Formats: sequence, C-alpha cells, structure tokens
Amino acid sequence: MQKIQIEKEGLQFVNEEGKVLLEIKQSEKGGVLLLYNDEGKVVISMWAGSAGGGLMIFNKEGRPIAEIGAFQGKGILTLFDNKGKVVFEK
Repeated sequence: MQKIQIEKEGLQFVNEEGKVLLEIKQSEKGGVLLLYNDEGKVVISMWAGSAGGGLMIFNKEGRPIAEIGAFQGKGILTLFDNKGKVVFEK
C-alpha cells in the first residue's frame, strides 16, 4: 500500500499505482466499507446503520453474487446468477 487519502466522504487506501484498494466512508445508510480488486471493481461491500447492516459480494465484473444482512429487524439473504439477476431471495 502506498498511501491513505482522506476524502470528504472518508478514507481511501491506495496502492503504488494509484488504484483504490479499500474505502471507509459515510453514506445515507451509515458506515460503509468497500473492498476493490486490482481492476478497480468493488468485490465486497459492507454497511451498518440505524436500520441494520449487511454484506454484499460481487464477482470480478462488479456484478452482485450474494447479499446477507439485517434490515429493520428482518434477515436478508439474496443470491444472484453471474449476470446479476436474483435467483433466490429470503
């Protein structure tokens, strides 16, 4: 890792090539953590706020694959196919 940048929304961890590897920031949902692959695509997104929290996993193209979390007192589990289409939701 080359540097940590402080942006208006939060922190960015950047490698020697200037690519963002990890972000920690505030959003309308609450706190958010984003993990990027070497191609600059988000592969993991985690959030937590007053309504709940969750984890979303993306494939290398940046399409969602799975989501698990809690929102307004209910559990969430969603699975997607490789094109980002919902195949299971509970």
